[in-house]
Amino acid sequence: MSFFMKPKKKALRKVALVAAVLFIASVALGAGIGALDFLGGEPQHQVNIEQEKEQLAHFEEEVKENSEDVGALMNLGQQQLFLGMIYAEQENDLEKAETYFEKSQETYDDAIELDPENVDLLVDKASAAFYLNEVEKAEGLLSEALEIEPEHNEALYMYSNYLAYIEADFEAAIEKLETALDSKDLTDHNREQYEMMIEQYEVMNESTEENIEQQLDVEEEQEDQE
Repeated sequence: MSFFMKPKKKALRKVALVAAVLFIASVALGAGIGALDFLGGEPQHQVNIEQEKEQLAHFEEEVKENSEDVGALMNLGQQQLFLGMIYAEQENDLEKAETYFEKSQETYDDAIELDPENVDLLVDKASAAFYLNEVEKAEGLLSEALEIEPEHNEALYMYSNYLAYIEADFEAAIEKLETALDSKDLTDHNREQYEMMIEQYEVMNESTEENIEQQLDVEEEQEDQE
């Protein structure tokens, strides 16, 4: 893999993770792929799909040259995932988006078969699974990733969002983020982000507990009246 590919690879991975987390929230609200604004807001510029397809073709050639190159497979999977996101959010073509998401999962399957304990692959595949609304599969992949590497920041981050927005288990979500905060490799930006999310989850947890207590009070009053 050439040197100039590395920054793009990292950027695509970050985009995919952020978008997957946003999709988790949309699922919890009963929405689907098209309900998300691109990366949480309108895109600042249109992505050139033809250029991205050329990049895809480049990665496909790399895989053809060596189908057992895990790095090449990861690049291809990330590019397929990225194109799926573009078709979903920029082009509003959900059929093509789904096709790319499915292709990315197939690519990740090939890579994981070669390197089954590669946590980055498991997390990336979980991103694709979330986009396909395969929530249980995504949760399983994140659980597997954390069994291998319990302090993997990205897996903890995504899993905390799953716990909060899908399971409404805010205490468990906070626990995952607190584990991530213990990481020595955490950037200052991510640390601030995680701390802010913990505060949000604490508020959401308190609100949920209050709602439950109010509901119980209402039920008790109804029973007394009967």
